[in-house]
Amino acid sequence: MLFNHTSILLTAITLGFAIPWTEPTCDCNPHPDPEPECKYNEDCSGDEICVNYECVSPPECQVDADCDPGEICKDYVCVTPPECQVDADCDPGEICKDYVCVTPPECQVDADCDPGEICKDYVCVTPPECQVDADCDPGEICKDYVCVTPPECQVDADCDPGEICKDYVCVTPPECQVDADCDPGEICKDYVCVTPPECQVDADCDPGEICKDYVCVTPPECQVDADCDPGEICKDYVCVTPPECQVDADCDPGEICKDYVCVDPRPTCKYDSDCPDHHVCKYGKCKEICKRFVDSQCE
Repeated sequence: MLFNHTSILLTAITLGFAIPWTEPTCDCNPHPDPEPECKYNEDCSGDEICVNYECVSPPECQVDADCDPGEICKDYVCVTPPECQVDADCDPGEICKDYVCVTPPECQVDADCDPGEICKDYVCVTPPECQVDADCDPGEICKDYVCVTPPECQVDADCDPGEICKDYVCVTPPECQVDADCDPGEICKDYVCVTPPECQVDADCDPGEICKDYVCVTPPECQVDADCDPGEICKDYVCVTPPECQVDADCDPGEICKDYVCVDPRPTCKYDSDCPDHHVCKYGKCKEICKRFVDSQCE
């Protein structure tokens, strides 16, 4: 029995060295990746090219030579080149900003300015008195870059109870601001509740009346001379016969206008006793006394 076991063992060892070794293999990916659409441009149809294993339409350009004269290829698109890309592309004294040659600003930072100046909007300026309240003396505030004494108030809450803030001053509020602040039948006028006037325009009055000083009245007989009959004038809204004169020029030579009557400036009498019988002294002249219904020629 020992011989048989030994013989079997020796035979197995001999066969192990006699049979050549082959590395084991296995199919570990049961779902292999699909074949790419293309590997070379020739794999695509028409004008398409192979990019990342896919057939795509070719870009407008790949190099400047693909574009029209005066254009360059940027991001596969033909574009007009900018005026500049770096300062060296511009004339002396200019810089390249946003691809355009421009004159450089006076300053960009405060250090570009003279001592005591700051750079604001690319211009050197004298700094304002203040920018924040902390730049001012105690009790002052910074308003429009100037230190000022603060106003009495800025909002109603800064005032005492019952007051409001108006134009930075605490004041007692007005009786009203709108009609709704007043009692029924009243209106708000100049911040005071008042009874509304009888009228404001002629249309507020009855037919035949006009609105004058907020009261409906019967219109006057006239307002201008044209409202009167021929030969009359409008005086104090009444048509009247015009007086003999209004100024000296309306009288004959040597006469003056006195109380709308032309008179001789050199009186011939002062009293009735200076005149003959049946005459009276009127306006410096002796005038005959009229006999009623007899002499229409006398005065």
